[in-house]
Amino acid sequence: PKIQNEPGISNKRATIAMAKLANDPNSATSQWFINLRDNGGGTGGLDTTNDGFTVFGRVIGDGMEVADTIGSLPVFDRGSPFNEIPLRDYVSPNPVTVPNLVSLPSIAKIASVPSPLSFSATSSDAAIAEASVSDTRLLVTGKAPGNAQIEASGVAPGNARESAILQTLSPAAYTAIVRSNTSSAGVGSVEVYQLP
Repeated sequence: PKIQNEPGISNKRATIAMAKLANDPNSATSQWFINLRDNGGGTGGLDTTNDGFTVFGRVIGDGMEVADTIGSLPVFDRGSPFNEIPLRDYVSPNPVTVPNLVSLPSIAKIASVPSPLSFSATSSDAAIAEASVSDTRLLVTGKAPGNAQIEASGVAPGNARESAILQTLSPAAYTAIVRSNTSSAGVGSVEVYQLP
């Protein structure tokens, strides 16, 4: 069955997202992909194209070495559904043989891994806005007009190759204004980046 599109986490390097048909946001079924680079923002970015692509996981540890190796292989068109298939040591138009295919000799389910990310959030005035953290999402619920300072803090991943949705924020003043394209109330997403 088709899966309801649920975008919200940015398509950054090492995230895993559902694949879907063009012009059909709710067409994802069993195909997925690993983002080999930051694909979220900008013109044609996956966070907005086709109503956004749903991120549901991420590659951890040194797993991106495997993904990058597969991503560096040449891609061939062998007809649908293999019109973009990475192949090893292949010369077209020869038949594809088992040694040409990318294969995983074994897959093992690992025990539940505690998240390397741990976050908390507080509001300076809960009557104006409440703040909480759910997984790697900072949730701010407006309660009344006014100003409230939201403070988010956390622990960055132990491995520099792991991506994080939230990072520890340095002490500073941050202002985030979220509006829809029609200036009406709604749901928004704020991403804070550390600039060099």
